Amino acid sequence: MNPNDSRADTGFSYSRPFFEELVDQALREIPIGVRIVRGTSEVEDETVTYLRPSYHPDGVIRGETSLDKGVYTVFITGEAIPPIHYQYPLRVKMINYTNIFRAAIGPLIALLLLTFFGYKLMKSKQVQNWRASRRS
Repeated sequence: MNPNDSRADTGFSYSRPFFEELVDQALREIPIGVRIVRGTSEVEDETVTYLRPSYHPDGVIRGETSLDKGVYTVFITGEAIPPIHYQYPLRVKMINYTNIFRAAIGPLIALLLLTFFGYKLMKSKQVQNWRASRRS
């Protein structure tokens, strides 16, 4: 969404297609339903999208939904014996600070160690004697 677009401030959300791929061949032979809820609880939270269980022989579940900024959970249910139930979190337009922290921690530790060893080197007697001899 363009930040200069006037619809960005009004809470207008776009309807977008979504696809779920059924990798396992057995899932293609049973009715599969999809429910997307705002939050994490299938029972207590608001259902945003519901696709009734149907067969997907091509292995692709197709749908269309409109999701605003927030945390959602996708529930995929297969009507088999025993029933199949998958769920996974979905974050829309949110920054995942955990991934940013994990990516930055390695270089940050390297920089701190380099600074520490540089400081220790500059304070050593040999380097201080060498620097004093260069000044005179």
